[in-house]
Amino acid sequence: MSNESIALIATIALAFCGYMVTYIIQRMHANREAQLSRVNLQLRNLYGPLYSTLKANEAIWSEFVSRLWPEHSQDGYFGDGTNVTDEEKERWRIWMLEVFEPLNSRVEKLILENGDLFEDSKFPDILVDALAHIAAYRALYPKWQEGDFSVHTSLIDFPPKLLETIEPTYRNLLARQRELSGHA
Repeated sequence: MSNESIALIATIALAFCGYMVTYIIQRMHANREAQLSRVNLQLRNLYGPLYSTLKANEAIWSEFVSRLWPEHSQDGYFGDGTNVTDEEKERWRIWMLEVFEPLNSRVEKLILENGDLFEDSKFPDILVDALAHIAAYRALYPKWQEGDFSVHTSLIDFPPKLLETIEPTYRNLLARQRELSGHA
């Protein structure tokens, strides 16, 4: 084999290797960009707003219980044997309609409109419980407007560990976003 043939083969081999390296790097970059795009979407449309809404809900619930419902907080609010005055019931209805319902509606909307963005492929049962709690309250609101105050609570309790369930995924996505952005 002549030196010219060897040089030609070496040139073709180097060009091919260069092409392959460039192709692999471009694929890795495109893959990272696609991952970053999904993480950004998850944080912007689901986990970020859901986390902040749940944090606000937790904060206002805690204040409501400690300041406006302290004598009943151990009894489950309307638990068996609890003596709740008419004034306390009215306060409950006002807070449910004016404060907690808007927050719950936001949680519901985020879950229903962005279910494809959940990190796990299985829809978590705790989210089903949250949606059921919110839906069950909606049956009470018209009755309250008609003056029927015989029932004050949802058939299903709000899942107390919902924020605790969402928060680790939210934080993991933030860390992943920093890593994929090169800001780790």
